[in-house]
Amino acid sequence: RESRIVITSVGIDTGRFSPGPPNPRVLEELGLVEGAPVVMLVSRFDNRKTRPAQVLIESIPAVIGKVPQVTAVLVGRGKDFDALKAQAEATNASLGREAVRVLGYRSDVAELLTVARVVVGTGKAGLEAMASGKPLIGAGRFGTTGLVGPDNAQLAEDTLFADHGPARPYDAGAMAGELERLFTDPALEQKLQRFGPEFASRFDIEKITDGVLMLYQQKIDEAQR
Repeated sequence: RESRIVITSVGIDTGRFSPGPPNPRVLEELGLVEGAPVVMLVSRFDNRKTRPAQVLIESIPAVIGKVPQVTAVLVGRGKDFDALKAQAEATNASLGREAVRVLGYRSDVAELLTVARVVVGTGKAGLEAMASGKPLIGAGRFGTTGLVGPDNAQLAEDTLFADHGPARPYDAGAMAGELERLFTDPALEQKLQRFGPEFASRFDIEKITDGVLMLYQQKIDEAQR
C-alpha cells in the first residue's frame, strides 16, 4: 500500500565534502592557477548520463569568447568515455589549446572539486559539489535545471538535479550563457557558494541514517503495540 512507502534520499559525507582552499597537488597536476575559471563535471559516461558531458564540451568554444582562460575538467568512466575523449580532443584542436580535460576515473573527487569554480552534475555528485561550496548547474538524464539557487532549489531537489524527473532540454548555448554569467558575476558566484553547503547539509549521511533508524524503530514500536 502507498501508506507503507517512505521515500528517503541519498546521503553524502559533508565532512569530506566541505568548502576549502584549492588543493595544491591538484593545481600542479592540472597546470592551473588558484582562482582559474574551471568548470568540472563528475559522472558516469554511458547512456543518457553522457549527454551533460557532451553539451558541456559543445559549450566551451562559446564560453571562451567571454572567459578566455576557461577550462573544463571531466571526471568519470563508462562505455562512452572514448567518444567523449575524442570530442574533447577535436574541440581542443579547433581552439588551439587544451581547454577540455578528460581525466577518467578518480578516487580523489573531493580534492579535485577544490579547484573548480562551478560544477555541472546530478545526483550524489551534485550534492557533493554543493556541499563543497561550488555553484552547481544541475544536469541529469532528463535535461538541466540550470544554476541551482534558492529560486529553483525545490525543483532541483524533487528531480535530484534533473536525473529523476522533467527539466529544461539541453542546449549548449544556454549552458555557455550560464557559465559566462557565473564566471563574470562575483556577487552571484559568492551567493551560490554560500547557498550550496546550507542546501546540502540536509543530506548529510548521518542525518539520513538517523532518519532511517528512527523509521525502523517506529515500525518496531507499532508492531509491538
